[in-house]
Amino acid sequence: MVNKAGPKFHFLCFGVGAVGIYLGGSLMKIGHHVTFIDRPEKAEEVRKKGLHLTINNRVHDIENPDVIPTIEEALTHGPFDAAIFAVKGYDTDHVLKYLLPYQVALPPFICIQDGIGNEARLVNVLGPDKVIPAVLTTTIRKTGLGSATVIHERGIGMSGNHQLTAAIIDAFNQTGMRVRRYRDATSMKWSKLLFSLMTNASGAILQMTPEEIIRDPELRQIEIHQIQETLKVMKSQHIRTVNLVGFPIRWLNLLMSDNVSPKLRDYALIKLVVEQLGIVMPLLADDLKKEKRSCEVSTLNSAVVRHALQSDISAPVNAGLSHLLTGIINGKINPQTYYKNKVAFIEFIQSFQMPSMY
Repeated sequence: MVNKAGPKFHFLCFGVGAVGIYLGGSLMKIGHHVTFIDRPEKAEEVRKKGLHLTINNRVHDIENPDVIPTIEEALTHGPFDAAIFAVKGYDTDHVLKYLLPYQVALPPFICIQDGIGNEARLVNVLGPDKVIPAVLTTTIRKTGLGSATVIHERGIGMSGNHQLTAAIIDAFNQTGMRVRRYRDATSMKWSKLLFSLMTNASGAILQMTPEEIIRDPELRQIEIHQIQETLKVMKSQHIRTVNLVGFPIRWLNLLMSDNVSPKLRDYALIKLVVEQLGIVMPLLADDLKKEKRSCEVSTLNSAVVRHALQSDISAPVNAGLSHLLTGIINGKINPQTYYKNKVAFIEFIQSFQMPSMY
């Protein structure tokens, strides 16, 4: 149930993509003020068209959103209580370089990005007292400029000891979003990585749905191996798994144990993926279909590879998936080679060797 009571905050939201529309739009619905910042070519049109957020088949129209094309102008609309950092992981360094001259004037950042290491980049620019780690398990799709649809509503995790964290969590909970606070940000972020890895790279390369992948015995083994590799890296670095809002990561961890029979693991894993991910194509698949030259691969499978190398652990499946995705994104590998081609895909992954440096 949405609760409109409580203090109202002024948020600065970076990006009017799916996540920005969902979080910013939800906060605006109950009276919080949100100033968005996005590219000039988007800002004016979104201001005119408004924001349109669909949740449970109900469209919420938000007229005249405050969308600004530059940080210089946006700061004149402040002061801000907090910022929602909703840009793609591969854009992080570019945006932070742009923000560096304004670090003193910037509020604390809620880092809602996927992947590992984005918080450290923010700390380098903003300082340790201005970063609030967060994860989002709700699945959202952008359906047009200024428009987004919630596919599967789950929740949000936040961590850190910032003095505003509790109040920000209350503000988000007022919208009806389920928010849980975690003591250990590292465990929270790595647990979200496990969630993000499942069928993501395989689905993008093969252009297959999560259900199609997990029901195929051979493709399912690749998913199992990439998760087992990730859990091995986490164990080597003393990172524990935690249940995310709406997704039982610790159960997934238990399923990957050598003590679990393959038959039970297959049954439970199929059930988990079909119920949680189903026939919704992964975002990486959308990126590849649109022939984007950047994608979240650098913050997903390759993050596992980098940390595996640090711990002197082999992660060949993650390395192979990362190599294939990177090659397709860079135009060095023809995506048609692996389009619905399970045989070629499996042969490549099985033959790929862990690089000595990635």
